[in-house]
Parts: sequence; C-alpha cells; structure tokens
Amino acid sequence: MPAETLHARRQRGYRRLLGYAMPHRRGWLAIVAATLLSTGLSLLMPWPIQVLVDHVLGEVPLGGPLAAAAERYPFLASPESLLAGVVLAGLLIFVVSSIAEVVLTMQWTRLGRGMVYKLSGDLFAHVQRQSLRAHGTHSVGDAMGRVAVDAWCVHAVVDTLLFAPGHALITTVLMVIVMLQLDAGLTLLALAVAPFMTGAAWFFGRPIREAAHMRRDVETRIQTHVHQTLTGVSSSRPSPVRMTSSTASRSWPVKRSAPTNGAPWWAAFMGWGQVC
Repeated sequence: MPAETLHARRQRGYRRLLGYAMPHRRGWLAIVAATLLSTGLSLLMPWPIQVLVDHVLGEVPLGGPLAAAAERYPFLASPESLLAGVVLAGLLIFVVSSIAEVVLTMQWTRLGRGMVYKLSGDLFAHVQRQSLRAHGTHSVGDAMGRVAVDAWCVHAVVDTLLFAPGHALITTVLMVIVMLQLDAGLTLLALAVAPFMTGAAWFFGRPIREAAHMRRDVETRIQTHVHQTLTGVSSSRPSPVRMTSSTASRSWPVKRSAPTNGAPWWAAFMGWGQVC
C-alpha cells in the first residue's frame, strides 16, 4: 500500500477540522447574513458625505433618486432639508452597521470558541489515552501547547478557507463597481497594485510560516521549563509540622526584647535590641 502523500494528509486534516463546523449551520448562516449587511453598509458610508459636499456645500444639481424625490417633494431640494437628510442617513447607517458588527462578533465568539473548546477536549482526551512511553517522547510543554494553543487552528481554518475569501471577493467586486462609476482611471491604477500585493504575499509567506514554527517551538520550551520549575518547587516544599503532645512540650526559641540601654523609645517597635 503506497504511503500517504503530504497533500492527501493535509486534505484529510482539513476535512476533519471542518467537521467541527458542520453542526452549527444556522449560526454560520447568521454570520453570512451579518457579513453581507456589514459589507453593503460600509459601501454606503461615503454616500452622505458625497451629498453634503456636492449638493449642500457645492452647487452641483441633484440627480438620480434625489432629483426624483425633489420633484415630488419640492421642500427636499433646499440645503437645510438635504443637510438634515445627510445627518439622519449617516446616523442610520452607523446604527445599523454597529448592530450588524455586534451580531457578527457575538456569533463568531460563540461558534468559534465552541469549536475550539470541542477540539481542545478531544485533544486532551487523546493525550490522556497515550502510553507512558509516548509521554516520554514528548515534553509537557508540547502537550500543553497542543491542547491550549493548537486547538485554535479550527477557528483559523474555518475563517481562512471559507469566510475570508468570500468576504474579500464580494467586497472587491462591489468596490470596483462603485469606483468605476466615480473614476475609471484611478480604479485601474488601484487594480494594478493587486498583482504586486499577491506576489509579495506569496514570496514572504514561507518565511513567515517558518518564523511561526520557530516561535511555537520556543513557546513549547518555555512552557516545559516553567512546568518543571513549578513541579520542583512544589515537591521540595517542607511538610507542615503537626502539633502533638511531644512537639508541644519542646522548648522552642523565643525572641525576648533586651533592655534598651538608653535607646529611643521607638527602637523596640522597630525590632532593635531583640535577641533570641
């Protein structure tokens, strides 16, 4: 039977990690809806400023939906009405966007930490089932790091493989559509930078991953050293003395205050002139 390739092992690991996200379908749908709403509102935020600059402070005539609304309701064409509408629209967008962000944060916290805690429990149970020989081949810090730190990989995998690419794609497409309507030249200039950013991410990706592995090894050694130090301190602590009839009858050294010999009156309170 041929040995399993690295790519096949990675695919199997990803499928196993994504299995922790499957039981929370309703929560993920809420996250998707909140993400789309937040993205749309972020694109609407510059619109009140554009109305303020062009139609309230400037002399640009109204166009589009604003012109149709002004023809139907003439009082909306005045600068005072437009300014009030800009303020109300800005506040409404801010409030709805804040609510969407709160819902998104709460759902990510609940579902993300739920997956992490479930994986941590499974890893801890797996570590407990290991033999003594297996425990001897790995340090205590490595086991602690795998349970407490590496369990967050399920959160990173779900975010990186599922939500981050979709969110980035939708945001980019909508921003390009809006920017093309404003200025096609600046839009093409902004898009020309994208290949260089992608190349930089691909070029520096491997050194960043190697640095992350080195940091993980250093943290493991530090945790192992701290655990061994604390274990040695707890094992070398003297046991408390039990008071029995024999120990109670012993004569223990008692501190007695010696004569002051002309020392100030506060010297005795400071511990001066005391002997055993």
